Amino acid sequence: MMFGLSAKTLAAIQTCLQQYPEIVWAKIYGSRAKGDYERGSDIDLAFGSPTDCSANLLEALDNLPTPYLFDVTHYESLKHEGLKAHIDRIGVVIYQRGELNDVLMT
Repeated sequence: MMFGLSAKTLAAIQTCLQQYPEIVWAKIYGSRAKGDYERGSDIDLAFGSPTDCSANLLEALDNLPTPYLFDVTHYESLKHEGLKAHIDRIGVVIYQRGELNDVLMT
């Protein structure tokens, strides 16, 4: 289990991300990336995109058949430099849109 998530849950998140062609990359950060998460910890997900599709992405993620809550952050919209630094330092890429195919990181 990566980040305390089953392979099925991680694949569902990645498949959801693929539905948004504007998303270039996505990282899990916070307690799940650090490994000090608890069973019910939310999933902190940052994504890079020229446009902010946070609301739509959050709705799609919340509709996945998982018991987790999501905290979605559009990286380019962040004003909090400390959070950006945390995402840069701790975040683990789980999705990267490629030129030919999307790369799902597991």
